[in-house]
Amino acid sequence: GQMARPRRELAARRKAAGFSQESLAHAIGVDRSTVARWESGGTAPQPELRAKLARRLGLDLAGLRELLDDDR
Repeated sequence: GQMARPRRELAARRKAAGFSQESLAHAIGVDRSTVARWESGGTAPQPELRAKLARRLGLDLAGLRELLDDDR
């Protein structure tokens, strides 16, 4: 299978928006480990969380999709 690729741009965007993994997780209602897995490339955000996540990061959904690099 594919090796997980870290999503460094996602982590950078989160930090630029002023969030820790913990505070972003709290803001969108998930566990910190979930945010950590998104950033490590282990998992991707569920569709129903993407609008919330994009809004917190100051992105539209297309911009978020680019950051997530969803080519699978």
